[in-house]
Amino acid sequence: MKILVIGGGGREHAIIWRLKLDNPDHRISCVTTNAGINELADSKPLVSYNRSAADLIIIGPETPLVNGTVNVLLNFGFSVFGPTKAVAQIEGSKIFCKSLLTKNNIPTAKLLFQTNNPEDAFRYLKDQAKFPLVIKADQLAAGKGVYIVDNLPQANKAIKEIMIDKKHGDNAGDSILMEEFLTGQECSLQIITDGETIVPLYPARDYKRLLDGDRGPNTGGMGSYSPLADVPDSLVRLILQTIIMPTLNNLNKIETYVGVLYAGLILTKNGPKVLEYNCRFGDPEAQVVLPLFAGNFTEILQAACEGELKKIKPIWYHRSAVCVVLASKGYPNNYKTGYCITGLDPTIEDTLLFHAGTVLSDGEIKTAGGRVLNIVGIGSDLATARTNAYKRLFKISFEGSIHRQDIAQS
Repeated sequence: MKILVIGGGGREHAIIWRLKLDNPDHRISCVTTNAGINELADSKPLVSYNRSAADLIIIGPETPLVNGTVNVLLNFGFSVFGPTKAVAQIEGSKIFCKSLLTKNNIPTAKLLFQTNNPEDAFRYLKDQAKFPLVIKADQLAAGKGVYIVDNLPQANKAIKEIMIDKKHGDNAGDSILMEEFLTGQECSLQIITDGETIVPLYPARDYKRLLDGDRGPNTGGMGSYSPLADVPDSLVRLILQTIIMPTLNNLNKIETYVGVLYAGLILTKNGPKVLEYNCRFGDPEAQVVLPLFAGNFTEILQAACEGELKKIKPIWYHRSAVCVVLASKGYPNNYKTGYCITGLDPTIEDTLLFHAGTVLSDGEIKTAGGRVLNIVGIGSDLATARTNAYKRLFKISFEGSIHRQDIAQS
């Protein structure tokens, strides 16, 4: 089978690895690559493809989805796994998402204020705000446009960075919203859907803050693990019934949603509530969920594209996975690249290594991004998986490497 994957990070490496498990003879190409992906897939520009060149196209990152790449490819007759532009706005616009949730009484944090004027934002903070609260850039900000602020100076700084300094890009900083701060454990639940049938994946937990103890700035994710002892099947059914399906049904009124729908949730004392939605596999959640999937992953993606998910019965391994991200010093802000990475071989039993920001240069694998590597441990239980992940991580090094030490810590 000829498969094209768009995206070149840790999530896409995990997707390609999982497709190859289904069939080593899959002919996989990737538009953007890294040193790990290059071992499994060819590198080809998207413009080199015609209808006969790919049986299936899988879009990994949010930006091409939100910008309408699926629409273009569908018009050319390709089979594409991913939502169209209109419904990908569930991630592309925090304001779109919040409006859909509140209008349809889907449990979520209360919207406090929304504006496209920084002076109005500063005025609200001074006159009405109660802390802590959450400030969000409206549009895509690479997972870094959410600020949890505890006081007025922090809040003013967040508004300045988003709306005046345009730290996350011009579009991301055009509008902001503020919402209540909720307490509880966070988790994510991803589903694969053809718009009618859903296949829930194992719940996962992502660590978004840079530093141990959930301190420091938000990042794209510093680690994850799955499954979750505090999210039993009964809670998954409740989330599907009260959150996922009402969201999907309302998106389908706009346009049929095909692909992954990712719910970022918080388990409050009043039940699960939505923090955010993504329109694609999580990163680094995909790196722990996909190794636990025992069925034919390729068939599920194909069935979603063809509207035939009802014929698929997913199978799972009864084990745990823990991912720890090895990042560059200075991430998520300014960091240097080009450092040689050592200790990548040999492989260690019950571990996986997914490349994110790496490049093969002059015969050596070097750093090429903020998040560099995803080290995944597999085990019969969470503690074993965690031990395996860190055992592999401690053998790998590059100048200025950083990581959290508390991923999946009990």
